[in-house]
Amino acid sequence: MDKKQVAEILDEIADLLELKGEVEFKVRAYRNASRIIREVKGDLKELVNSGELAKIKGIGPNLFEKIKELVNTGQLRYYEDLKKSIPEGLFELLQIPGLGPRRIKTIYEKLGITTIAELEYACRENRLLKLDGFGKTIQEKVLREIEKLKQTAEYHLLSFAFPVVKVVEDFINSNLNVINFTITGSWRRKKELIRDIDVVLNVKEKDFKNTAEVIRKKFPHIKVIASNYNFVSLVSEFGMNVDFILADEDYAFKVFYTTGSKEFLNKIGEYILKLGFRLSDEGIFKNGEKLKFLNEEQIFNKFGMSFIPPEIREGLDEIELALKGEIPNLIGEKDLIGVFHIHSTYSDGSDTLEDMIAECEKLGFKFVGIADHSKSAYYAGGLTEDRLEQQWREIDELQKKFKIKILKGSEVDILPDGSLDYSNDILSKFDFVIASIHSKFKMTEEEATQRIIKAMNNPYVTIIGHPTGRLLLGRDGYPVNMKKIIDEASKLGVVIEFNANPHRLDIDWRFINYARSKGVKISINPDAHAVSEIYYTILSLGTARKGMLTKDDVLNSMSVEQVQNFLKAHRKKN
Repeated sequence: MDKKQVAEILDEIADLLELKGEVEFKVRAYRNASRIIREVKGDLKELVNSGELAKIKGIGPNLFEKIKELVNTGQLRYYEDLKKSIPEGLFELLQIPGLGPRRIKTIYEKLGITTIAELEYACRENRLLKLDGFGKTIQEKVLREIEKLKQTAEYHLLSFAFPVVKVVEDFINSNLNVINFTITGSWRRKKELIRDIDVVLNVKEKDFKNTAEVIRKKFPHIKVIASNYNFVSLVSEFGMNVDFILADEDYAFKVFYTTGSKEFLNKIGEYILKLGFRLSDEGIFKNGEKLKFLNEEQIFNKFGMSFIPPEIREGLDEIELALKGEIPNLIGEKDLIGVFHIHSTYSDGSDTLEDMIAECEKLGFKFVGIADHSKSAYYAGGLTEDRLEQQWREIDELQKKFKIKILKGSEVDILPDGSLDYSNDILSKFDFVIASIHSKFKMTEEEATQRIIKAMNNPYVTIIGHPTGRLLLGRDGYPVNMKKIIDEASKLGVVIEFNANPHRLDIDWRFINYARSKGVKISINPDAHAVSEIYYTILSLGTARKGMLTKDDVLNSMSVEQVQNFLKAHRKKN
């Protein structure tokens, strides 16, 4: 190892010791040794083997032996053991400039946070504001630094990809003379994680060269990766790759093909091969002749299928359903009548109750379900019984001001034994109750499943919130048996949440169709902690559609009267 590598490891050891709360002089000794190694004259290996390094003030016998081990073997057992002694993922928080080991230690001890994704989510829920030595300025700085780190990531959340898509759309509309264009790939299929943005441009072939030149010169990018007469691939200023595909007469096919997925294309390719056709990235061929299509509908109709919406093209059973004409009419934006799971400044939201309600009414929703945290969520300012009474009084006053129906609810913690955070006497006073796990995630599958099932059996639980607790790109969910949860929900009439927050998207869309088959209602909830986050309901709707959700499957597609009757009937039933 050279000087730079050794010095960096000594600095990391100092950080790790500080994270563990070791005495200051020990931390300082490693930082001082790192500085000495960076500045010392001569070849480090020779200084070590000759023993000269041990004579330098600040390099004691213990430190010298560790440096010697690093220089001669390229490894250090003490360093490896130290990394194993702190929670997995905690060390990555040190990547965030300005945070530092002491603050990270506080964040871990007070909030149990061990990953960047968990930290970002906590910031968006304003949880750093509750910690000594932090505050709004630091929380905002942490969020900005996390955004910078995300730009170098391979995969991105929907909320990160969304502004890139807007830049692409605005650029095309302002700079390119195109007949039409479509954003395809995983964005069009609304996958929970997006790798890059694919754009198919409908351009006359004679304009290919000029169009490609304008993209290279004017699109806001860091660098061009590849370019030819009908293709430009570049890294956008967001750090996310954007590929422009230029197409003339084969526009419809290029939209179809680049939408994917690979699994879907493989399955449909195998099917049409049996009919004497061949599918490739260049087109669909019959006896060597390429077929022409004016739109995607013609492609599906050619092979006896009804149109398959982009979101469900994942190589599951969509082709079989399309052949039988049984693709359901998927839920759309206009079908969403209201929203549940709205937080305010009463707990960990950043906007007032009035502001959140006003935004929901502005967006055209007919009802809004307020669901601030329960008392055990002390880190989120969970509401005591007294503060609940205060919130209810304010809701009653606000109801006089707004036309939108305001429903009184709570996101109540499911405690480790499966009981709920409020007594049944309190729970009975809510219009609805979302029951969620927010603590003690280390459970076996059986423990996690039974914990949720016990909570569902409380007669006042309406909705199970983010049922696996996952944070995309940051934390796996606890090992819940979702089919057992869905089966129990079916028996009890409990709704399961599709948490539309892009960090969660939980329940996973792969289980939604099973829930539908069991008659379990899904509630598409934004889990909004700020006015701007209410739009998550719409942003993530496509991911919910991947589970073939229809209007009839969704609780918040009901009218106000239907929702109120549903909530009353559920309690009466139990």
